[in-house]
Amino acid sequence: MVQRRVNAAPTHVTLGKGVDDAVCAEAETRSGEIDMSSAAGLSAALDAVLVVRPSMLCIDLSGVTFCDSTGFRVLVKTAVRAGEQGCAVVTRGVTAGVMRVVEILGVQAVLGIVASPPGEGDVR
Repeated sequence: MVQRRVNAAPTHVTLGKGVDDAVCAEAETRSGEIDMSSAAGLSAALDAVLVVRPSMLCIDLSGVTFCDSTGFRVLVKTAVRAGEQGCAVVTRGVTAGVMRVVEILGVQAVLGIVASPPGEGDVR
């Protein structure tokens, strides 16, 4: 698997070749919060991923303890744009506090929320 990293706080992105040489991307957040001060960095990193038109984008939120409306706007906008490109989006590692807001907003399907294996994240 060939990998390239794109760094933009608070996220690092790994691009690799998956099944049938499809480009797959994995975005892992590194800070505890996605808010007005960090959303632009997250948006830039995710936009850079979509430029290469991956077949799948996996967003790992296990390091996120808080996400405000600015952060959710970035995540939803990215998921919608990815879908328009034919890219599947999977979001994992969603902590309980962040999941509560996801449920209130009703964006589980848009973000492709999946349960994490035991010991990773809080979503069950």
